[in-house]
Amino acid sequence: MIEAYSTKKVPKMEFIRLFADEINEAISKIITQMNLQQSLHEKEALLREVHHRVKNNLQIISSLLSLQAKYCGSEEVKNILSDSQARIKSLALVHEKLYKTETITNISSKDYLESLARDLINFQAPRPIKIRLETDIDDIPLEMDKCIPLGLITNELIMNSMKHAFPEKEGIISVKFKCREDKCNLEISDNGKGLPEDFDIEKVSSLGLQLVIGLVRQLDGEFKIESDGGTSFTMNFPL
Repeated sequence: MIEAYSTKKVPKMEFIRLFADEINEAISKIITQMNLQQSLHEKEALLREVHHRVKNNLQIISSLLSLQAKYCGSEEVKNILSDSQARIKSLALVHEKLYKTETITNISSKDYLESLARDLINFQAPRPIKIRLETDIDDIPLEMDKCIPLGLITNELIMNSMKHAFPEKEGIISVKFKCREDKCNLEISDNGKGLPEDFDIEKVSSLGLQLVIGLVRQLDGEFKIESDGGTSFTMNFPL
């Protein structure tokens, strides 16, 4: 039998050595990849723990504010503490959702906004007013830098409706959130008594509404307020 090679003939032992080198290189790549995956899992676990601890610390602060309010004789101060408590809860909810998600960096807009609105109405609504919540919320992933201002805006507007919109003992608050391509629209409305004719949000001294203006700017958004058969706040911002 005649053996022909286009290059110099490789001895059998040399062939085995080259084959072994290829196997070692492949194993090294697999080990490196496994180490990277393990490192990534460890970082994800650490980040989840960070979000979990932040959430717990915020809940402790919220509980302290609630306790302080019980020992406060001034209704005005009680209301301030209650508002601060609601804001802190909206922040805590972001971190709670983050450490429970698979991605760690994104939160479901539907899950977050529905949970936030429901908790506000269940635990912050003044008694004996009965408020029904209506929602129509797109389910899209949102990063934390969008969730926090969006949650605080939602918190302020729902709290404002619950405080001022319903002189009667019942009402409806609606939360809608829609995204199309790279633009999102948030609409929060109620069927309450509406706003005074001379209302101008730019001149309002309320901390909550001033916070809303600042957060809309933070999102590079625009907003409008309408009062016809209730009050409607609509905001558009880039995703």
